[in-house]
Formats: sequence, C-alpha cells, structure tokens
Amino acid sequence: MKKILFITVLTLSLSCFTFAQFGSVGIVDVKSMSLGKTYNANTDGIYSVGINPANMMYSPSSHFEFSTVLPLPALSVRVGTNFMNFDDFNYFFGGNNGNARLLDSADKQRMYNLFSNSGKVFINLSFTTFAAMYKANPYVGAFGLSMADFIGGGFTVPMAIIDLGLNGNNPNKVYSFNDVDAQSWWIREYSLSYARELPEIDQNIFDKIAVGFSIKIVQGFAYFAVDHVNSSFTTGAQDHLTISNEYVIKSAFSQNFGKIYDFDTSNTGGNMGPFPTPAGTGLGFDFGIATTYDKVWRFALSVTDIGKINWNKNTAEYSGNGSMTLTDLTDSTQRQQLSDTLKGKGHPTDGFTTDLPTAFRLGASYNLQEIIPGTLLVAMDYNQGFNNMPGNSKVGRWSLGADWAPFGWLNVRTGFSVGGIDGFGWAFGIGFDTGLLEFQFATSDMNQVVIGNSAKMFTFSFGSRWKID
Repeated sequence: MKKILFITVLTLSLSCFTFAQFGSVGIVDVKSMSLGKTYNANTDGIYSVGINPANMMYSPSSHFEFSTVLPLPALSVRVGTNFMNFDDFNYFFGGNNGNARLLDSADKQRMYNLFSNSGKVFINLSFTTFAAMYKANPYVGAFGLSMADFIGGGFTVPMAIIDLGLNGNNPNKVYSFNDVDAQSWWIREYSLSYARELPEIDQNIFDKIAVGFSIKIVQGFAYFAVDHVNSSFTTGAQDHLTISNEYVIKSAFSQNFGKIYDFDTSNTGGNMGPFPTPAGTGLGFDFGIATTYDKVWRFALSVTDIGKINWNKNTAEYSGNGSMTLTDLTDSTQRQQLSDTLKGKGHPTDGFTTDLPTAFRLGASYNLQEIIPGTLLVAMDYNQGFNNMPGNSKVGRWSLGADWAPFGWLNVRTGFSVGGIDGFGWAFGIGFDTGLLEFQFATSDMNQVVIGNSAKMFTFSFGSRWKID
C-alpha cells in the first residue's frame, strides 16, 4: 500500500505537461490555451484532434502538417490549488527565520478558513509524441493521426486533518473523513481521425458543412482512486476513542512498475520503458460538426471521449470496514485491533471499468475583416463534462478568446474562462508564423502571473507546428 501511495504522489507530481485536448477543463494545446481554452470553432489541423475533428476541414487546401519534439516540443505546465497561494504556503510551512513558526489563534483561524471550501490540489500531464494531418479536397476529406499520453488527477485534503492539527482532539466532537477524495491515472490514446465536407446536402444557409470523427484505442498504465469513504472517530468520556472506518480504494498498475501490492508474492522488478504493458484497454470516440456562414462565421458542436476503459490486469482493491472503542492505549491487543481497523486489507480483483472524460462542446467564432489592421478572430465556447474524471468537470465552463494578427507573421492572443473546477482565468499568448513553421507561447492564468506570490497556481506553455501547403 505504501508503494501505491508513493507512485500515486509521484505521478501527480509529474502531472504537469500537456499538448493534446482532453476533457472539458484539462490543459490544451498552446494556441488554445492562450485564448482562455477557447477552441471549439477556431481550431484547425492537428489542434482539432480531441476537440472537434470536423475542424480539420478548415485548414488550407492541399495541406499537410505535423508536430514532433523538434524544433520545440509542445509543453504545457499547470499546477496549483483552490485554497492556498504561495505566500500562504511560505508563511505556514516555510518557518520563521529558520525556526518553526508558532501559530497564534488568529493564524489558526486563518489557516482553517483556507481549507474550509474543500482544499483541492490539481495537477495534469499530457504529452503528444506525434501528431499529423493531411487535407486533400472537400470530397476526399482530411485524415489525422496522433499518439498522446495523459497523466493527471488531484486530491482533496480532509478538513478533519486540518482541525486536528490546529486544535487537537476535542472531546465529544466527531471528526469525519468523508470528504477524502483522490483520483489519478496515466492513459495513452492512439487516435485516427477523419473529416469531410458535405457538398451533397442541398442547402443555402451555410457556406459549407463539415463533419468528422475520431476512433481512439486507449491504453491505461496506472489508475488509483478512492471509491468511497465513510470514516470518523470521536473521543468520549475518560478519553475513550470510538472509531468507525469504511473505505474502498481501487487501483491498477502496469506490470512494468514492478511489485506494487503488499499481498503480491512475486519478485518482479520494475522495467519501465516508452511502451509499457497496459493494465487496461478501451475504445473512445469523438464526433463533431462545423459550419461556416457568410465566410466570417463558424459554428461548431462536438461530443468527445465517448467510451470506457476496462482495467483488468494487475488490479486490486483495498478496503476497510470495522469499528471499535479504544479504552486503553497501553493494551497491546487493543492497539493491534486499532491498527487492523484502520489499515484494512488488500486483495486482487477481476477488474473494474472507468469512463473516459466525456464532454459536450459548443462554440462560435467571428473573423473581423477590414476593421482593424491585420486580422482579428473572436471566439466563444461552452464546454460541459459528463463526469468528474481527470481533466473533466460536471460544472460547465464558458470562455471567450481573441486572436489578433497585425502583421501576418505575429499573433497576439488573449482570452477569459469562467467555470469548471478552476473558476476564473485570464489567458495570454503570442505566436510566430514563418509559413513553414509556427512557434507558440502562452499561459492560461495571466491573472495569476501578475499577482506574483499571491497566485494559487501557475501555467505556461510553448510548442511548434510544421505546415506544408
């Protein structure tokens, strides 16, 4: 169990890189990030994969593009919390001139208030090893191929831990741990996408209508989640401790991690490489439609990551279900009973199934022409997740972005996002387009950058894309 927790923490600590689109709130490609994660009706080419494959048809005609680790790898970083900024962390955990800081009553209340609205930590990683797209003509369509890894998740700090740490164990008070929540995974998607215009449709409303879909082979290399918790303890008269403990934790890990579980009697050593043996597999599907109107409007709708992962290799469940009253801490029998009640037991399972981060996406964009120098694209999005898997949220997210190209080779971008698990975000980025090669730089949380150590999270992103017309 200790090794599971270590690998989970390590996975979450490394979960800070991204390129491909994932879920309704996950970090996206550098261009979309600079627009406040606005992408439904303004992406094209390889950036359409994972958002709306129909948008591949809005790349230039006879167009080929791809992305690799050269010359500039696509890299994005986002890590943070919803409760504590860097100044707060340094104050409470950084000490005082090399000594431990003694908290007075005001400090304790301030720290308690920080965690009172669910102390969540969130970090994600996604990396696209390769992505390519070729667009032929409206009748033949466009084809896309990509390989992307996603590592991400988060955890919630239980209020009972903070209360105990600040105020000690008060008699006759129930300390509940039901708000404990943790979930992380590492999955890989091999995606094949296709898009085509529908000139056969007899209509006179839109300039053109394009549809697209993606089929994804999904491999899962690691999964860890607290399925449910119903645990608490109370100190009663004469310091008697009444404990009720019920929880279920599910996990699955590739055999390449080596020996993970304490009940595993094998001597398998770790042998992690670029293509680990999956612990789970599944299929995913994306579907999208995009239309243009009056040559300046684009409207797009899609549903992404429809599917599940069946975790059936090296799976386990840890659970506890018991209660007891501790009356004498010096009694070795009671101490052992307490340890057994808290620890629970682990055992192998036949497997379990998890959803992919299914999301509904809707967007519109407008291309302003002959109003300002250069070109200006304005876009608006709505993204709604259908579950709370990593990278997703059942809380809807709205965003608005603008992409200004004053000279053709330079793009200045900004955007705003509201909702999801992150709340408000102000994005900013720039791009340089040489024609053959693009370079992009962005942050989706410029509002956090400008406030310095008062920030609760940080984000930055850069990447490149090759284009051949």
